[in-house]
Amino acid sequence: MIALLTALYFTYPSPTFKGPSYYFAKGSESKFNVRIQFEGYIPLFGGREGKADVNMVVRATGVEPKQAEMQSVDSEIIDLKAVAFGSTLPLNKNNIGMFFPRAVATFDSTGEVKLNEAPDIKMPVKLPGLDSKRLPEISYVPLIIDRVAAAGGTPFEFSRKFNGAVMKYKVIPGVQDEFKEEFTIEVSQESDSFEDAYGNPIPEEGAKSMLKTVLTGKGSATFNMEKQMFDKVVVETNAASDVTVIKTGKTSKRSLKTTLTIVRDGVKIDK
Repeated sequence: MIALLTALYFTYPSPTFKGPSYYFAKGSESKFNVRIQFEGYIPLFGGREGKADVNMVVRATGVEPKQAEMQSVDSEIIDLKAVAFGSTLPLNKNNIGMFFPRAVATFDSTGEVKLNEAPDIKMPVKLPGLDSKRLPEISYVPLIIDRVAAAGGTPFEFSRKFNGAVMKYKVIPGVQDEFKEEFTIEVSQESDSFEDAYGNPIPEEGAKSMLKTVLTGKGSATFNMEKQMFDKVVVETNAASDVTVIKTGKTSKRSLKTTLTIVRDGVKIDK
């Protein structure tokens, strides 16, 4: 009986539990270690099967809010290393600003970004999660939080756009107490794109191949109630693409597994 009561105490919120919400105070500085691992067909160097690994450190500094009742964060990538097919890519902290420039994002306490001053830069490759205007969403505000649903242990949904296609999220609250709240995440996305004869992404005009991609994934997240931000988020997705040569109608298949891991700097995690 005691064991049952204990389990219920740590599983369900107390009547005073208000749910998690983000807070980045003006002048505060937080760092997030972001790792994106790719395995499968990678659209680099004309596209081929293999593995790639991107490691970056994102610094998020709270600044004067751009709008009333909002929060603003100035973020930038301060360190980066990228490896593909066993070779180091010519991307580093000195040139990554070409694709992920330092910029201020404004958002509410749920983590919904209302304004991002980053320019819309066309990425040289289309990979899940890599979008010039989405650095906040893959580092310091990885989920939009429905505070009422989270406090009550009720699943909730939201969506965001990555590379022009809508990514749908379903978030299931888990164990919660005064220190943290756990979440389970499900994601899905459908997208269309085009390639030239060398496998490079281009607009539909002049394209040689058409791609239809269905992406699904699952993950987990831990929100730190004291810090008012996530300690760790891990999401693994699998993308299945049908590639059709426009001239002949011949179709082939591709797949790509992506694992996004976000860890707040200083947090101890299991190896």
